[in-house]
Amino acid sequence: MKIVLAGPARSGKSCLLIYNLSNVNCKACFLKGLRYMFSLRVPTIYLQKAEECAGSSRVLPFDFSRGINSLFILYSSGAELFSLLEILNFRVRHSTKNKSYENIGLVVFGILAYTRKEDLMALRVVATPANRELGAEVCQYLGIKMLHVEYSEFSDQEVNVKVRESCAGDIVAVIGGTHMPEKNAFYLGHTSLALRQARVRKVMNVIPYLFYARADKNDETESGVYGTALGAQFAINVICQGLPDEVLLMDIHAGQLQGFFPAHIRTQKLYAGIVSVPYIQDRLDRGNTVIASPDEGSFKRTLAYAKYLGLNEKHVAVFTKARKKANEVDPASVRVIGPALQGQKVWFIDDIVDTGGTIKYAACKADNEGAASVSLYATHPVLSGRAVQTLDESPLVEFVTTNSIPKKPEELRTERLKITVLSHGRLISEAIKRMYEEKPLNDLILSTQK
Repeated sequence: MKIVLAGPARSGKSCLLIYNLSNVNCKACFLKGLRYMFSLRVPTIYLQKAEECAGSSRVLPFDFSRGINSLFILYSSGAELFSLLEILNFRVRHSTKNKSYENIGLVVFGILAYTRKEDLMALRVVATPANRELGAEVCQYLGIKMLHVEYSEFSDQEVNVKVRESCAGDIVAVIGGTHMPEKNAFYLGHTSLALRQARVRKVMNVIPYLFYARADKNDETESGVYGTALGAQFAINVICQGLPDEVLLMDIHAGQLQGFFPAHIRTQKLYAGIVSVPYIQDRLDRGNTVIASPDEGSFKRTLAYAKYLGLNEKHVAVFTKARKKANEVDPASVRVIGPALQGQKVWFIDDIVDTGGTIKYAACKADNEGAASVSLYATHPVLSGRAVQTLDESPLVEFVTTNSIPKKPEELRTERLKITVLSHGRLISEAIKRMYEEKPLNDLILSTQK
């Protein structure tokens, strides 16, 4: 009577448990061994009869190199094995209690899959081409393998999505940002539709960056303008055509965007502060720091960051500006409301950096006011056109952002400016796990707004 673990005994890796149940006194030790294996999140059980391995140097005919995360059991009494699994409260697929277990053979038992709510056995994750690296990181944190979905394009740039792995009855999280929406928004929607065709139980869209988020209201105060398209409403309607059951948004431009989703689609949001605040906090000089908003729209977000960093309103400033037209700021219109910036280390907080014009002129204004240093944190690095060069030419000393929109190293190459990219992988993986287990995200949300 012994338990043998072969291979790396880590979460998400292939493991081997060999056990002989001929001695009924082994039950307690057997249960202990099983519980240990289940704590490693092993999703699949394969069975081998003890007498069929006698005198064989190769215990099991399974290929570990394929990355199958499995639990293998060597048994002698199938009936007793099944009763023990029932004691552990597992639901068995492809099997009935009245079946004759003495003639199970090598793999006739097939895959004996089990489901426990506290485990992630029915959870699958797929990432669209928009966020493949982030998706791989999430899978690593969750200890699961990414669902095999094939993406391709036709000659006319239409996208084609095919699910290449069985996922019927599973809950699938689709990680897909919608930057470059002419392609990525369709990848997200088509993936959700393809999963519906694959008969999944639930589709959860995880959207690190929501396109058209800034087009969330009508602005008819401008002379000669009689109507403005609500681009955010149109964008959300496109996402909903994929028929998701739940949607998770990351640091959206305005909270009221959730109201554009229909009532039957549960929508939740995360704040990137749980990732960014610790980074800023480690570099904070409390007595000589000002947390600043580059424009009026980010003031509420800036106040939340200041409070979490332990700074009161005396350390918060807001910059105002006027635009000549879209994406073009009037430099002479930039003003500062708040404390004096002389000798202060200024941290600008924003959700999106597009062309970099707003932050450039705000940074120049702070530098002219005598700031000791000027840094920027922005969650979503849209960085269109010459944005990186614009930031590099500004007085900024550091630009901190995240991987909500993936950027290649050459796209972030600068001559002077330090650019730091933080990852959402751990935060998103924890959120997906809670959504799968039907637990609230309050802890993840409140921790960014203390």
